[in-house]
Amino acid sequence: MEQLIILIGSFVIAGGMLFTIIRAGSIAYRRQQISKGLFVFATVSSSIGAVLLAGLLPLLFSLWFE
Repeated sequence: MEQLIILIGSFVIAGGMLFTIIRAGSIAYRRQQISKGLFVFATVSSSIGAVLLAGLLPLLFSLWFE
């Protein structure tokens, strides 16, 4: 049960992180401070990082505390 709670919490944290990065990138793109390619690269790379964080955090927690 604890692992399910940690899994849900890590996805919420990763989703919030991803939302913040996408929002900041879109604001910077609209103000023409970054290029479209850099915006896409930052969004894709942060998406991969968020998914890895959300997937690995519960695994590391379960291995550490068992």
